[in-house]
Amino acid sequence: MDLLHDLKEKLGLTYIFITHDLTSVTYLCDDVLFLYHGRITEHIPVSRIAETAAPPLTVAGTAVCLLLF
Repeated sequence: MDLLHDLKEKLGLTYIFITHDLTSVTYLCDDVLFLYHGRITEHIPVSRIAETAAPPLTVAGTAVCLLLF
């Protein structure tokens, strides 16, 4: 995770990162898309992740797709 973060900062890389781990989201990502049954339910900046209704869905097995810009 540290290597990905450092490369992003040094080289200005963009990643598509798919995970259920919200701790990784807050460490590595700038924006997040929440998916439920293959459809986007929310697109927010990571700084607002605590305000969203989507994270409880991840407990039920919903995939989380993360975008880094």
